[in-house]
Amino acid sequence: MKRIAIALVTVLCLVVVGVAYADDDVPPDVCDTSAAQPVAERLAERYEVTSDAILEWFCKGYGMGEIRLALILGKDGPDWQDLLNAKVDGVGWGEIRIALWVARATGEDWDVILRQRQEGLGWGEIRRGAGLIGRSPTGEGDEGPDPDREPGPPDYAGPKWRGGDDRPGPPPHAGPKP
Repeated sequence: MKRIAIALVTVLCLVVVGVAYADDDVPPDVCDTSAAQPVAERLAERYEVTSDAILEWFCKGYGMGEIRLALILGKDGPDWQDLLNAKVDGVGWGEIRIALWVARATGEDWDVILRQRQEGLGWGEIRRGAGLIGRSPTGEGDEGPDPDREPGPPDYAGPKWRGGDDRPGPPPHAGPKP
């Protein structure tokens, strides 16, 4: 019985709150670009863009966090508005970041790389085609794996058996005690 009473009181409270906040007038324009927007002004000052450009994207439905991310990612490369246009086309921030990384590593335009992704290539295929897979940062190892080497971890990986015989596996002192 108590549960029903609590449920009725909760519903009644929600109805009262809804009636109190209901307004028959049209809601005010949320995107009044003439109003002062402190966050937009700070972003404009920090990233040397106009606050009107920031508010234009804000009025399109993008939050200040997404706009800030586009400004950060576009700082050393593409125009931040191009990054937001890619978002309009349905590209996620992760894919935009990967495309920017591959572009910076290869010198290619980021939108060309992103277009390859949208045409159906996977990120591994794109990176392999750009020469980013199988190459060390120092340029060593470009010739690929040694065909004579047995598959498995490299010789320098993992603990070595230091016992007297050639058997593989852990040393005799490892594991549970009898």
